Amino acid sequence: MSIRNLKPPRYSNDPNMDRVLKQIYDDLNMIINSVNSFNNQKEHQGKLGDIRVTDKGLQFKNKSGWKTLKGD
Repeated sequence: MSIRNLKPPRYSNDPNMDRVLKQIYDDLNMIINSVNSFNNQKEHQGKLGDIRVTDKGLQFKNKSGWKTLKGD
């Protein structure tokens, strides 16, 4: 199940507050979209900075490919 993109609330009394809230929600949506990326290919290519959870553990994508974070 994926998380939907979020929409910022409108705080119409203060345009600066609207701008700040929009930026926060834009950043959150960028993270959501990166985490929710899914492809039916055996090994999803991904973009630099993507993260995923696999049977190998938590992985992140860097310049040299997918790397698994080591646990205990």
